Amino acid sequence: MATQSPTRTRSIPPWVWRVLRLAGIPFVVYVIWRIDWGEVLSIYQRLGLFTALGMLAGLLVSFWTKVHRWQLLLRFQGIEPSWWEVFFAFSEAYFYGFLTPARLGEAYRMRHLTQWGLGMKRAVGNLLVERGMDIAFLANLGLFTLGFYSTYPAYSGAVYGFIAVALVCGIGVWILWRFQYLRTWIAQEDGSFGDWRLVLLCGGHTVASWAILYLIVFWVRGVLGIPMGPAMTLFCFVLSTAVTAIPVSVAGLGTKELALMQFLAFWGYPAEQAVAFSLIFALVFVLNLLFSGAIWFGILARRT
Repeated sequence: MATQSPTRTRSIPPWVWRVLRLAGIPFVVYVIWRIDWGEVLSIYQRLGLFTALGMLAGLLVSFWTKVHRWQLLLRFQGIEPSWWEVFFAFSEAYFYGFLTPARLGEAYRMRHLTQWGLGMKRAVGNLLVERGMDIAFLANLGLFTLGFYSTYPAYSGAVYGFIAVALVCGIGVWILWRFQYLRTWIAQEDGSFGDWRLVLLCGGHTVASWAILYLIVFWVRGVLGIPMGPAMTLFCFVLSTAVTAIPVSVAGLGTKELALMQFLAFWGYPAEQAVAFSLIFALVFVLNLLFSGAIWFGILARRT
C-alpha cells in the first residue's frame, strides 16, 4: 500500500521581505523632493529641552506600565519573579527589539520565561497574550476611529465606533469561552486558572500605555504649533500606527509621511505640517532607543 508523501508548505523566502523594505525608497525620495524642509525645521525650532524631557518622562511612565502589566500576567500564570527580574528581562527584550529586525527581542523574553519555570507552550502563550493585548487594542481603536470618522466633523459616528468595538470584544470573549483549549496556553501548571481580575488589570494597563503615547503626541503637536484638535490627532495617530505596520519600509519611513500628506491635504493641512507631525513618532522612537539603551548599559554594569 503506497503511503502518501506529506504536503510541503512553501514559506516566503527571506529575500522577499528585504525587497519589500526597498519598495519604500521611492516614497522617501518623493517626500524629500516634495517638502520644504526649511519650513519643517522652523516648526521644530519650537521644540525645546523642556518638551524633550517631558516626552521622556511620559515614556518612562509608559515603560513602567508595560513592565507592571507583564508582571501581573506572570502572576496570573502562577509565576512570581521579583519586580526587578521582570524589569531587567523586559528591558533586555525592549532594547534588542529596537536594534534587530522582526521581534528578536521576544526570544530573550522566552529565555527568561523558561528560566522562571514556564514550559514552552505556556511561555509562548504568555507572549501571545502580552503582545496580543496591544494588537487587540489597536485593532479596536482602528474600528472606533473608522466609525468616528464616518460622520466627522460631526461626532455622532463615535456611537458606530463604540458599537463595532463592543461587537468585536463580545465575539472575542465568546471564542475564549467556547474553545477552552485556547485558554490552556495561559493556564497555570496544574491546569487551573488564576485571578481573572489580573487580566482585566493588564487590559487597563494596555489602554493606559497607549493613552500616554497619544497624550505625548497631542502635547508635542501643540508645542510645534500644528493646528489639530483631539479628533484629528487621533485619526493621524491611528493612521500612522497602521501604516508603520506595513512592511514596505523601515519603521514606515516614507510611507507614513506620504499617507499623512494625502490624508491631511483633504482637510486643508500643508504637507510640511503633515511631515512635522509624522516626525513626532520618529522623535519618540529615538527617545525610546536612547532610554532602552541606557537601561541596557546599566544592566551590563550591574552584571559585571
